[in-house]
Amino acid sequence: DAAPAPAPTPAPPSLRNPRALPSPSAGPGGSAGSMLKAAVVSAGVLAEPFRGEVEALPPTAWVTPSGWKARWGRWIGSLKSVYTLAKCKKLVPGWELTSFKREALALHSQVCAALAAGDRGVLRQLLTPSEYAAAKRQLKAREEGGWATVDWSLAPPLPTPADAECVHARLAMANAKDERAGFAQVTVRVRCAAAFAARDARGRVVAGGGPPAPVQDVWVMERYLGGGGAARWRVAARLDVPPAPKRERRGWFGFGRRG
Repeated sequence: DAAPAPAPTPAPPSLRNPRALPSPSAGPGGSAGSMLKAAVVSAGVLAEPFRGEVEALPPTAWVTPSGWKARWGRWIGSLKSVYTLAKCKKLVPGWELTSFKREALALHSQVCAALAAGDRGVLRQLLTPSEYAAAKRQLKAREEGGWATVDWSLAPPLPTPADAECVHARLAMANAKDERAGFAQVTVRVRCAAAFAARDARGRVVAGGGPPAPVQDVWVMERYLGGGGAARWRVAARLDVPPAPKRERRGWFGFGRRG
């Protein structure tokens, strides 16, 4: 008799593969300074990576030195994000926030579909080299775990630019005196719903397989600032940060919370 099918185990419908990257010491705008050797494809390191939503500061933060220090740090962080987006507006041809969000959503969907299909050729084009290496490790572990095929699809309603939130932005610069010698890294939180099912060689569901589930992915989109129209956005990291419980009232310029 055939062996009974293994019980399905839950798996994230986003096909997320979290990993931590080191953070260089950053200068104005979050630049990495001399620690970063510029390359046309990728910076190879995240400048001050996003750590997730921060808790609102208590009322006592207005009257204590530690509270003012925390408030100042958050304001500086928001300023760095605004500075980075201003550089995108200046140096990326035709850059506009809504169109960038559409591009980020398309990139998110394409990468998830390529991960499901195991299409290394497409992933190589859409990911930075370090993130592509992480994706290959993910695919190898998936194959060794008995996943023969993976089905993934977005569920309606499809995400719109309102579902892509820019939560963080930094510059990773090789030369602080040359504004084009570096990369913009914009962290985007994508909210959507997706259906996911992994099957073994006999077609049995071994992970997922339930109804579409809500997804919150926090990905870093990176682009070389000196490439003109030839450069393009790639996924530099898929971060493992706690999901935001709901859409929060944002701080100045849309970044961070007001304490």
